[in-house]
Amino acid sequence: MKHLTTGEILEGIRQKNDRILKMIYADTYPIIRRYVKLNNGTEQDAEDVFQEALVLIFRKISEEDLELTSSFSTYLTALCKFLWNNLFRKNVKLSIQSLNPELLPDIEKIMEVPQLELNLKRLIQKHLLQMQPECQQLLMLFYDQIPMGEIKQHLGFSRDAQVRKRKFICKKKLMERLQSDPEFRDLMGLD
Repeated sequence: MKHLTTGEILEGIRQKNDRILKMIYADTYPIIRRYVKLNNGTEQDAEDVFQEALVLIFRKISEEDLELTSSFSTYLTALCKFLWNNLFRKNVKLSIQSLNPELLPDIEKIMEVPQLELNLKRLIQKHLLQMQPECQQLLMLFYDQIPMGEIKQHLGFSRDAQVRKRKFICKKKLMERLQSDPEFRDLMGLD
């Protein structure tokens, strides 16, 4: 997908171009599958989330123009992660509601830590999506624990050292953005 522009990809989706859809699947689905499986999902869950994201994108571009500030792959990955996290939260909420009410106070204490993690993930995602597309994609691949070789190939780097250096620079920029955010400072107890 590297040689196609975002506009070409969106137009391919709009026209239901089989070649473009296969390229999107080959390029992005492995990342989504890995993310969903690492976050308590199954292969079927990953397929469902990926399909739902593509349907949402298709509807959006059929109704109006979709203008992206990031690469298509980054946008699709972020959308899939959002859909999976949203679905996972709903499932956790349903399973908590079906428990014995006497246990709920203890569970609420336990759930405080995941809420902090969710808030932190939301802030990281907010700042990540405001960064350059290459940094967005690079950091998302690392956070999804994609092997270095795959990242190098996916982003077109020739050496592992280039990937590590770029990751260091992008991560530093992300941390600077986060540390200047009052919400992050409050969440981390830095003020």
